[in-house]
Amino acid sequence: MNSKINVGLASFGMSGRVFHAPLIHHEESLNLYGIFERSPKGSKEVYPGIRVFTSFDDMMKDRSIDLIIVNTPDGYHYDMAMAALRAGKHVVVEKPFTVTTAQAESLHRWAEKLQKKVFVFHNRRWDSDFLTLKKLTEENKLGELSLLDLTYFRYRPQIKKGHWREKAPTGAEILYNLGSHLIDQCLFLLGWPDQVFADLDAQRTGSKADDYLMMALKYGKMRVVIKSGYIMAGAAPKIMAFGTKGSWIKYGEDPQEKQLAMGIKPSESNFGQESQSRWGRLCLMENDKLSEIQIPTQKGDYTAFYKGVSDILSGKENHDIPDSSSGVKVVKIIEKARESAQSQTWISC
Repeated sequence: MNSKINVGLASFGMSGRVFHAPLIHHEESLNLYGIFERSPKGSKEVYPGIRVFTSFDDMMKDRSIDLIIVNTPDGYHYDMAMAALRAGKHVVVEKPFTVTTAQAESLHRWAEKLQKKVFVFHNRRWDSDFLTLKKLTEENKLGELSLLDLTYFRYRPQIKKGHWREKAPTGAEILYNLGSHLIDQCLFLLGWPDQVFADLDAQRTGSKADDYLMMALKYGKMRVVIKSGYIMAGAAPKIMAFGTKGSWIKYGEDPQEKQLAMGIKPSESNFGQESQSRWGRLCLMENDKLSEIQIPTQKGDYTAFYKGVSDILSGKENHDIPDSSSGVKVVKIIEKARESAQSQTWISC
């Protein structure tokens, strides 16, 4: 492999423009080599040194490219990732990894067979609030968890007519779009659950895709509740964690997506940093007295994803980076959640 890892980006839509391109450009060991654009979307103006491909096949044929980012609509993930593998490329797939477990397992098998790496862009592992929750659990600040409540707010009460996310069933339902992030966080933090229950619906007028999600995971006696919807203004806690020693309540969204959308570079000192007014509150019971303090939120770090991808491709170990095996697990839980929603019963995992 070259001294720098050459990267090809399969789309310069929102995820490419806001997330992938800036994060790849930031990582010194990666080179944003080329971007696939069927029609001009301005990538050359932002990154003048890149090569623009008007055909995905042409991008696959370019032997200079080491790593392909498949950040296209969900229904294309499997075919494009498979094409990249067969072209001898390593692959990053935008979440959700695939639409079905069969597709996810197929990509995992082919990656092993071809000795290539496949990663899944579950960047929410590096949200500031989730990093804080992870630190609190690792330090046993809350004791044994009894309930973890995770919410992903989205307020888009009007459907976008003709948009691919509004069409079902392509993987665009909220369970795939936003739920996949929260499921990945649970699996990363807590491991494989015992059972899953889910309730799904299309609440917005004219919506054909599920836009409401309530889901529960059983871990022995402990429970995780996941909620998301497109008619949810963010006035409630985003994370509530309850344990035998106390609780941690956190309001507000991680700042990184908004910062990237505003053009703030990951190299800037305030990137991923949350203001003190948004810090969560830790409630602890000591000597029969409840104390409540505000604790600093960990600095969010989306740059860790591509740094980890680069490390792995360079032969180093990094167990925090979601790979194809973790992608398979998330899609399995998604399918079990859909089964539960249809039967309205708990489904064993």
